[in-house]
Amino acid sequence: MEQSITIQSVNYDGELANIIFKPDISETVYNLGDQSLPFVFNSNTIEPNLEVFGTYTILILSNKCPYFLNVPRLTPTCTPTKTPTRTPTSTPTPTVTPTPTFDPCKVPTPTPTVTTTPTLTPTNTPTPSVTCTNPCGCPPPSNTPTPTKTTKPSPTCTNPCGCITPTPTITPTNTTTPTLTPTNTPTLTPSQTPPSNSFLQVYLSIDSSIPTPFNGTLWYSVSPSFNGTQPYPIGFSWTLLGGAVTIPQCNSSILAGTISVIAPKNIYLQVRDVTGSIIYETKSGFLFPFSDPCLNPATLLYTQSFGVGLPPSTSQFKVMVTSPINTVPAP
Repeated sequence: MEQSITIQSVNYDGELANIIFKPDISETVYNLGDQSLPFVFNSNTIEPNLEVFGTYTILILSNKCPYFLNVPRLTPTCTPTKTPTRTPTSTPTPTVTPTPTFDPCKVPTPTPTVTTTPTLTPTNTPTPSVTCTNPCGCPPPSNTPTPTKTTKPSPTCTNPCGCITPTPTITPTNTTTPTLTPTNTPTLTPSQTPPSNSFLQVYLSIDSSIPTPFNGTLWYSVSPSFNGTQPYPIGFSWTLLGGAVTIPQCNSSILAGTISVIAPKNIYLQVRDVTGSIIYETKSGFLFPFSDPCLNPATLLYTQSFGVGLPPSTSQFKVMVTSPINTVPAP
């Protein structure tokens, strides 16, 4: 599959650079030749066809400064799984109870009711005769005084055959209200993605012609901009990485420490004496066979610098002291 990558520089666009490509899945090193920046590299220009992931060594021909660009493989982004939302259950509708129809001349079967006992108030006033209008028959009049009942008001009855106080039937309705538990599905936006760091492991060695032991310290500075000023970039603050170490000869090396940086950034390295007052002349390169400073030519500098590409990545970088005599004062 054809892929392409653009190699460019704010400071060196328009200049020639020698570009070497080391794929991440192959031990073969490809010399892409002298190219004018910006340079678009297509993977189909190499036989067999390769991807663009790996490390690029970029040597600016005008000042012999090497730069390194890591292009790691991208990690796929996980898509959040949607959580289904529960559908509320509808509330059951109460059933209407039919009302029975009564024959006005038949006394229906009475429904047991709770009757409040009325308070009887005796009276000696005879009840006057009332004209009977009952179609079912009327009893003979009586001269016996009839006590007057004082009861609580009740609904008006219009049944000519007599009335029965109805007892209302109440059918309770159980309405179940479902409880919905809200589901919080987080949404991950690009602005919420935490930044990834690149890690740089820095190793130290000295030229094989220098007798051991040789003690020194490693100092570094990180900046979003490039400054190639020698013997050291102006206006940068420097940090001691670890402490003093005994630096072995080039047939070996020692890990001075690991630098963590959010890419893309520019990293600057210096090897100083144990007091940190002077800077040794060095050359450097990544620990590949084509760029190990102990095995290949490299530019002699007091401050080694390179750019860190897209994170995340872990690289091994080697700085070699070329001479304990060629020094400059530290900032």
